[in-house]
Amino acid sequence: MKKITGLLIAFFILTSIGLKAQHDVKINALALLFKSYGFGYEYVINDEMGAGISLSYANSFGFGLGDEFSESSFSALKITPEFRFYFSPEDGADGFYFGAYIKYATVTWADLEYTFSIYDPITFTSTNFNTKYDLTFNGLAFGIQSGKKWVTNSGFFLETNFSFGRYLSGSVEYSNSAVATLFEDNFSPAEDAMNIWYTFDFGFALNIGWRFGQ
Repeated sequence: MKKITGLLIAFFILTSIGLKAQHDVKINALALLFKSYGFGYEYVINDEMGAGISLSYANSFGFGLGDEFSESSFSALKITPEFRFYFSPEDGADGFYFGAYIKYATVTWADLEYTFSIYDPITFTSTNFNTKYDLTFNGLAFGIQSGKKWVTNSGFFLETNFSFGRYLSGSVEYSNSAVATLFEDNFSPAEDAMNIWYTFDFGFALNIGWRFGQ
């Protein structure tokens, strides 16, 4: 992950240096508090418009969901192209803004455990079995966003971002075909959680960054 982070930062910087247009490179400082990573790039089209893309990655163990998920790991990668319109900018692409975005998300829950019973009609007893499986969700969301950006004369900026949307499509895949068959008619607890979390999309970001080319 450290190598990926370094490569992303280097890419954003190298594509910005030496160009006359304005380019905003940023990180989500708030995400770091939750052991997540968020990076963003925005191309300033003119004083009132900007287009960009952001990337976020989260990876946590256990995910704080109780004993059933205590040994599982959770990871999420999200890629979000976006467009913004700035109202009454003072320094170009700053101040209050409103925009729209499309988000692609791929989320994996690994090392989940499922316990099932097999009944023996001869001995009239049931035997419990445990099996491991991974659950992956892939989805596409559309939404709107709003916030405010403050840009200093040196190029440093601070930005807030509120977003809300809805997933237009999504699919769930099981790594274990036997488990997938068992859950054909009934969702697993993990899939239930996926369906709840990834019906709507919402977020809040506190970004800090640097503007190149101003």
